[in-house]
Amino acid sequence: PNCYSDSFERIKLKGEGEVVTYTIIHVPTIEFQEMVPYGFVVVKLDEGVNFVGITKNYEKLKVGQRVKVKFEMAEYKYVPGLPRRARIFVEPVET
Repeated sequence: PNCYSDSFERIKLKGEGEVVTYTIIHVPTIEFQEMVPYGFVVVKLDEGVNFVGITKNYEKLKVGQRVKVKFEMAEYKYVPGLPRRARIFVEPVET
């Protein structure tokens, strides 16, 4: 964590992992007002990387549950001129 290296390696992630923790958001930032309530989820991917994402399927969430991470490109509605960025969504894996 303190090496300050600028050497990176790109790796492809499968995008599946387990829920580490989550919380339900009822008072969102302006960007997510149309989605409330929603779950804010921390996921540990199978490759060992932690991700945070959001889900509308929060009623079904459980710590340790298998989930898949999906990306959706979105515009900044409330801050004109900023580039598009990815929103990260978490959905349960069907077993």
